[in-house]
Amino acid sequence: MSLATLQARIALAMHHPNSSISAEGIVTEALKHKVYLAWSGGRCSTIALHIALEQDPDIPVMFNNTGVEYPETVKYVREKAVEWGLNFHEVKPDIDYWTIVKKYGFPQLRGSGGKSRPRKPMCCVLLKEKPADKFRRDGGFDGYITGLRVEENRPRALAIYQRGPFYLAKRDDVWRFHPVAVWSLAKVNEYAESHRIELNPLYDRGLPRIGCWPCTGFMDWREQLKLTDPDRYRALNRMYQKSVGEPTLWEYVDNYDLCEEE
Repeated sequence: MSLATLQARIALAMHHPNSSISAEGIVTEALKHKVYLAWSGGRCSTIALHIALEQDPDIPVMFNNTGVEYPETVKYVREKAVEWGLNFHEVKPDIDYWTIVKKYGFPQLRGSGGKSRPRKPMCCVLLKEKPADKFRRDGGFDGYITGLRVEENRPRALAIYQRGPFYLAKRDDVWRFHPVAVWSLAKVNEYAESHRIELNPLYDRGLPRIGCWPCTGFMDWREQLKLTDPDRYRALNRMYQKSVGEPTLWEYVDNYDLCEEE
């Protein structure tokens, strides 16, 4: 992705008046509600977490363990939860990834909808959304904070352009707060360095994203898995090819988007 494209996404999102509010200001708005912070173990949500802890050291922090997270990510969040003294909650789904794959097939490259090109894989719905929704309802939360950034894909840039970095999602009647929405990756890394925040070690191994290791729903899943675990890559690739065959470039719409918000 070219630098010009990434900058254009941030520029688009900045058209909303609330996009000029600082990350700290967005967290202040969030803390007027009963919120938790959704922490993936990735760098963006880690920075959002650090900013939130500056204002509320006891903010509930939810890590959604899908059961197919990279082991390094699980180790990282659990160790940091203890080291940082977090009000930490690890949630898990009621179903496993492989059962979902057996029933619905592997996640496909993101499309615009329809049976052949689903906009959102069932594994995202069942492993991420449902456990998170249950945690929110059980805890009586009316909002949550994320590490979503518009630079990561076009739909997010459009969403922040239309709604701003915090808004009430009427469908779920829940507030969503994205304090680093208009930050560049360079700014995220600069913040981590200046505050001496140790990030997920997977980034040091060249991974661009931290998510479920067997996810086949983004463009470069093969290359990424090769970096971390060649044996897992070979096994997963054989299973995928046997199941659905090789995806084609025309299926590709945008960069990987983990459960795009509506």
